[in-house]
Amino acid sequence: MEALERVCASSEFRSSQRSQSFLRYVVKATLEDRPEDLKERSIAIQVFGRKPDYNATEDSIVRVQARDVRQRLARYYAAEGKNDPQQISLPIGTYRAEFQTPTVAYVGPTPAKRRYTLPILLALATIAVIAAASLPRLSNSTSAYDRFWQPLTNSTRPPIVISGTARHWNLADSLQARLLNAPADKAISLQPNEIDRGDSRMLSYENGAAIMNLVAAHSRPNKRVQLRFADQIVSTDLRDHPMLFLGAFNNALTLSQMPKLRYRFALVNHRHRIVDSTDPNREWVYDRNETPNGRQSQDYAMLCRLTDSSGALSYIVAGIQGSGTFAAAEFATQPKFWRDFDSQAPAGWENQNVQIVLKTSVVDRVAQAPEIVATHVWR
Repeated sequence: MEALERVCASSEFRSSQRSQSFLRYVVKATLEDRPEDLKERSIAIQVFGRKPDYNATEDSIVRVQARDVRQRLARYYAAEGKNDPQQISLPIGTYRAEFQTPTVAYVGPTPAKRRYTLPILLALATIAVIAAASLPRLSNSTSAYDRFWQPLTNSTRPPIVISGTARHWNLADSLQARLLNAPADKAISLQPNEIDRGDSRMLSYENGAAIMNLVAAHSRPNKRVQLRFADQIVSTDLRDHPMLFLGAFNNALTLSQMPKLRYRFALVNHRHRIVDSTDPNREWVYDRNETPNGRQSQDYAMLCRLTDSSGALSYIVAGIQGSGTFAAAEFATQPKFWRDFDSQAPAGWENQNVQIVLKTSVVDRVAQAPEIVATHVWR
């Protein structure tokens, strides 16, 4: 099909024969309605030449490649393919391709320098759960903070925080040895296969801190917050649990929510921003400056509460950069920030969908107190 050929010929895919082969296979199997060929074992054998005794628990090549293809598709449709008349997607939890008309441009993960692994995060989250038991409860209050979180508080199902990830790279032993022994002023040449993208299940410091805030605010002894990465989510999770999508350009599930929103994360001219879909002249662009007094930037974030036609509840806590995500979590979990929102929101907002755009100044990597720059409330 024409849409597939455009994608495979793009700069995102033409350098990766493995990604092209994977995408061609799943698109063809989908169009020919061959569900048996879209199972993980079939893909491993047909696309990657694995033996018939392939064991998915010991070899994650299909899942890793699916994640890579999702990220390449996201980056392609954010820039080079943003005007394509038809888009191909590979939803989380399935290897069956889907085809849509375009709605919004977006891009995949961005790097982060400070990271937590999942075991460390789970240990920190356990501490947060213990700390949560000592926090004062506002269940009898009618503050804006409580009204925003009331649907989640009332849910009998534990919420799931779905975190974005940090990109990192693996260096071959031979390259590490040359780097350690080379003079500081000498360039190092890379040999084929000496560097490759590592497993993306790592967290930035800011995402880890944001998760700590959310866990402390919303865990209860009988309803503890669950932590997942986007590629660990299946369709029944989305249907049966309240979702908290954390992070923007490093979280494919956050980006999948953008078409239904007025304010959207987007990549325009290689710069990340939040745009107003109703006003092309209104946008908030991430900007970083190096000053004599240190690194300073202006980051923007989005905080949303959404209920779809089926009653599924989800929240978005996400910034353009990690500092924005941290600031959004600070706003989301501290009642003092909600007074300003309550004073400008229309009556009855607590029974509607809510979207808040935030601004934070970042000085030497530390996000300052967030401020509201735009809001939208709708049914």
